[in-house]
Amino acid sequence: MQHRWSLETIAEDFRSFLAGFIKKYPTYADRDIYLTGESYAGHYIPVMANRLHYAPVAGIRLAGIALGNAWVDPFYQHAAYPSFAVESGLIDYGHYFVLGAMYTVCQMALIVEVPLISTIVCEFAGISIAPPLPKFNIYDIRQPCETFIFCYPDDKFD
Repeated sequence: MQHRWSLETIAEDFRSFLAGFIKKYPTYADRDIYLTGESYAGHYIPVMANRLHYAPVAGIRLAGIALGNAWVDPFYQHAAYPSFAVESGLIDYGHYFVLGAMYTVCQMALIVEVPLISTIVCEFAGISIAPPLPKFNIYDIRQPCETFIFCYPDDKFD
């Protein structure tokens, strides 16, 4: 039998894990917990928190969630890039209008669930804003890209 994963099944599995954890380690019961994540965890953390809120686990006190640079909804997030990029001076208005058309195709591919097309179109449009060697730091667009790939000088990691 093939198991089909969904956000709901993942949330329920996480809830079951926490129930088993508290059962095995009761000394951790009734402490505040925070669910945190970054990037694609933006898909999972809100759903898991929602499950714990509406179907609490005895001994688990969900105190909050934190998401960093969360990838929550590609349909809306992709489509927001052109406005952000033109308002930030990263692209000109001609590029803005071309991206608008590309992200419309991207959204249509997301709606009809054609992953290969949506991935190619959505990612290509994004790469046109921040190519592999951008002039700006993709993590802080106010700063220039100082070194190849990561844009941060590697001398700060010593």
